[in-house]
Amino acid sequence: MSKKATYLLGILATIIIGCFLYHRLCCMNCDRACCKKDVATVQDNLPPTSPFLLKGNGIDFTTQSNFNFLKNDFKKLLPVNDSINLGITSLKTLFDKGGNTLKITGFATKDEVNNSMFPNLGFARANDVKNYFVAQGISSAKIEINGEVKDDLSITNDTLFGPVAFTVLEQAAATATPAADWKALKEKINASPLTLYFNTGQTQIDLTAEDRQKVADMLHYIDHVENAKLDVVGYTDNVGNRETNIHLGQKRADFAKSYLVNNGIAAEKINSTSKGPDNPLMDNATKEGQAKNRRTVVKIN
Repeated sequence: MSKKATYLLGILATIIIGCFLYHRLCCMNCDRACCKKDVATVQDNLPPTSPFLLKGNGIDFTTQSNFNFLKNDFKKLLPVNDSINLGITSLKTLFDKGGNTLKITGFATKDEVNNSMFPNLGFARANDVKNYFVAQGISSAKIEINGEVKDDLSITNDTLFGPVAFTVLEQAAATATPAADWKALKEKINASPLTLYFNTGQTQIDLTAEDRQKVADMLHYIDHVENAKLDVVGYTDNVGNRETNIHLGQKRADFAKSYLVNNGIAAEKINSTSKGPDNPLMDNATKEGQAKNRRTVVKIN
């Protein structure tokens, strides 16, 4: 290689190295528009955040981490950031001192599919977060949940970042519900209980809007009334022998219980039993009557 070619290659190498060092050492710390464009591009690729806030009389906690969910799903993504646990610990300390309560509002977009038993996907998310608070030592009686449709949520690659909001209610707003109101709610639910018809072993139960509201009302009751539980009772028609029907009714009740648990209702708050062919709704002499008698009924104990 001639001296001239070597000289030209040296100049080219110097230019390349100089440009690289200029970008790394100068551009990253300057105010020039070209550099800002590079930084903005990096920031645009970061996932949006919706902070976890607990603010009220006696508590002021904020962390940029929050509960996140996959689109169309109501179960939070794990693991939960440790900073959230610090906030829950602070909330528990506050609750131990007085009568404050917490309202958790879950959100979902209108185009998401509600694959839960609850009135909407936001409600199901709020319940899942509530269960996490309960697992950290917060009483379910201290928590109210609600769900709303909200389309301006932070979504990246089918992940929703922080579709939950928290409101700490002061002691004056956290008045206890009178016992008579709880009694009236129980009577209302049990007068028209949740009745499920399904084939044993199926993975999904079709619910009407009225059925979903019944599930929400029952959850509200067992969350706030001490020792309250749900009774899930399986029934059959009278075809076949009684022992077989009792067993079949129990399988239906156990399936319904499992479905409730998968939707975020604590297993220890659900009893499942069978009455087989007893207490038929209709005459078993007809196919229609037999179909109506093959059911599972959910009431409050």
